[in-house]
Amino acid sequence: MTLPLHVVISILIEWCFNYFMYISTVNKNDILAALNKDNLTNYYVLPLLRLNKHRFPSEENFVDSYLDESRRTILVEVRNLAIIVTRMMGHPDYLASLTNDAGRCFIQFKIPEKWYPDVGIFLDGKYSKFSEEAKDAIRIHSRLPLQVRPEKDATPRTDTRLMAIDRNPQLIEFWQRELGVELDESDELMLMPGKGCFISMEGMRPATFQPPTSQTRNSEWI
Repeated sequence: MTLPLHVVISILIEWCFNYFMYISTVNKNDILAALNKDNLTNYYVLPLLRLNKHRFPSEENFVDSYLDESRRTILVEVRNLAIIVTRMMGHPDYLASLTNDAGRCFIQFKIPEKWYPDVGIFLDGKYSKFSEEAKDAIRIHSRLPLQVRPEKDATPRTDTRLMAIDRNPQLIEFWQRELGVELDESDELMLMPGKGCFISMEGMRPATFQPPTSQTRNSEWI
C-alpha cells in the first residue's frame, strides 16, 4: 500500500522512534519524493537570522524561503506583505520588500558574513559539518521539535532534520533499513538542497512601504 504524498511528508516531519511500525508501510519512492519536496532553506538557513515560518507573523502567512543567485541574501515569500513588513523592517538584516510580475510578495534579508561558511556547507549538503554555532541557532530558532514529549509519559520526539545535523545513530539505522542502502561516515542523512531552495531575482521590484523610524528598527531583534 502506498500512502498519499502529503501523508508521507507529515509522517517524516513529525517522525519519531515509536512510529517505526507505521512508517515501515511507506513506499521507498514516496519517502524520497517527500524529502525532495521539503525546502531545507526554511530549517537550515532562515534560523541563522533568528527567523522561522511562525514569525511572519504566523505559519499561515508564510509561504517559503529561498536563497538568491548570489547566495548572500534570503527571500521570504509571504501571502500578505502589509501585515508583517513594518515589523520585519526592524530586523537588523532586513534589506527590502519586493514583488514580482506574478504578484508574489517577498521580504529580503542579507545573510551576515559570519554565516557564509555555513551557507557554503548547506549548498554542499554537508549538514553535519555545520559549525556548532549554526547548529545551536538551528535548534533554537527553527522551532522544530527537539526532545518534545507529546504526552507526559510519551517517548521524547525530535524532528528528523535536527537529528540529521548530528548524524543521529537511530536515524542512520532507519534510513539504512527503509531505503535499503549502506551509509558510511561521509554520508549525510538529508538530501542535497533542491531547486525549491533557490529563486531568481529577475522581475523583482520594490514594494512601496514607508520605512520605520530608527527607534523602531532593531528594537525587537536585539
